[in-house]
Amino acid sequence: RVQQTLNEALRFPQQVHHDEVAVRVLRDVTTSRDGSTVVYSALGQLYAKPVKGGNAKRLTQDDGLEFAPSFSPDGEWIAYATWSDEDKGRIRVIRADGSGGRDVVPEPGHYTDPSFSADGQWLVYRSLGPDSIRGFTHAVDPGLFVVSVKGGESRRVRDDAREPQFD
Repeated sequence: RVQQTLNEALRFPQQVHHDEVAVRVLRDVTTSRDGSTVVYSALGQLYAKPVKGGNAKRLTQDDGLEFAPSFSPDGEWIAYATWSDEDKGRIRVIRADGSGGRDVVPEPGHYTDPSFSADGQWLVYRSLGPDSIRGFTHAVDPGLFVVSVKGGESRRVRDDAREPQFD
């Protein structure tokens, strides 16, 4: 025979997460040509911030990851790459104020490093092969491509390159 007393368990409320996170790492920081604004990726989203102070503002309301932003020569547009497990990767452009976002390269792929031509009419970007994170689906035909900012068919210009820019 055993006689034992059972007590109520002690329970204390635990805060699992904070409502805000202090971002300490910025990726792909780029500055507008006039030096007034920086755009960067933080926690997988694009933000713009005035260089002389002020608050950062999220540029898009899209789902998925956004990275590798690049300003157009006139500072009016920003090109960037996206990734989501559902839609895969795209190359997109958006106005510097966050309006008018659209796909330039709508075909799913593994894309990065978009960069504008000096006249702002063309984009160069990298298409990557498969990797252990994104897998093999839509990771065909890696290389360096050029496409009109209006969209349309992309043209391969090299088999491989890093940080492409127009000369």
